[in-house]
Amino acid sequence: MEMPTVDLSLRRKKIQLNCIGDKVFSGFVYTLDPIAGNYVLYSCTNGTYLPTIVRFQAVKSLEVLDDEIPSELNDIFYTLYGESRSSFSANESEEISSELKCRQERILQLFSANHIQGVIVNARNEIIIHNAVRIKPPYNVDCCLGKNVMALESVRNLLGELDEKEIVEEAEENDEEVGNGEGVVNGERVVDGEGVMERK
Repeated sequence: MEMPTVDLSLRRKKIQLNCIGDKVFSGFVYTLDPIAGNYVLYSCTNGTYLPTIVRFQAVKSLEVLDDEIPSELNDIFYTLYGESRSSFSANESEEISSELKCRQERILQLFSANHIQGVIVNARNEIIIHNAVRIKPPYNVDCCLGKNVMALESVRNLLGELDEKEIVEEAEENDEEVGNGEGVVNGERVVDGEGVMERK
């Protein structure tokens, strides 16, 4: 199943979701689930900010209402993200290379295939699983952090499987190139294995 497209730049902005059945939800975006595509909004009810989860399948259209987040809610988000003010600026995220973005998406797809929910990508492009395990770029086994030993080991095992799969895919691609009858031997190009060589 194709993963829904989510716009993580919407985090900390006030949006309005116009949904099927003429239902309307508005609030400040805490995060968007990169696997299910659901929105997690915080809105103020009787003086208290409470979360609402809106399934992406129900959303017909989206409007951005405001970029300014109230200071009280901003403090709540800092706490939820587990980040200090010095390390995070509102509505500001760290950029990663296209290669790392591809790696991030493959990991999210892997978690989806293994039915792992509760996954978010924070503003520093760290993958957070159930608020228990954190995977920092470049998203390899050594980049996994967490206090829950069992959850941490499970995530590391999945990343190890992904690494093995990528190695196999790379080897198969190399085999295909060699199988085309052209290879490189000692800096010389060999064509069709007939001893025809061309200096590189």
